[in-house]
Amino acid sequence: MGEETRIGVLYLDSKEKGTLLSGTTRSALETLATEAAVAIENARLYRETLEKARLEQELRIAAEIQQAILPHAEHAGVFYRAAAWTLPCRSIGGDFYDYLDLPGGSSVCAGRRGGKGPPAALLSAMMQGIFAALASTTEGRRRRWLA
Repeated sequence: MGEETRIGVLYLDSKEKGTLLSGTTRSALETLATEAAVAIENARLYRETLEKARLEQELRIAAEIQQAILPHAEHAGVFYRAAAWTLPCRSIGGDFYDYLDLPGGSSVCAGRRGGKGPPAALLSAMMQGIFAALASTTEGRRRRWLA
């Protein structure tokens, strides 16, 4: 077994000097301390397990949200047909794509955010939103210029 780690202190006091020093008392107290340490360690491991399960559930939800904001894999524009698919290395990732059909034509965007996991996924979702917003405002400005 590895190195022992102190996780608490069992402090006892007695009015009579030396009564806690008997072998039987000392053995009983050591057993009590050992059992208490096992109970505390089990509680810590249980808490860790619950936290891990919560984080895994949050990542599953994030993966579902990420897949929901991606468009259908196949798309056809006036002059093109496109197909896209992304499979993250982890449960969520930094790749994204989008198609926007605008009155003056279609726009296609594909992106890759370096990295993996939640930070990459959040940045990719932000970039996808920026692309959609920029494409719609650019199209609006272009229509005004043509009018």
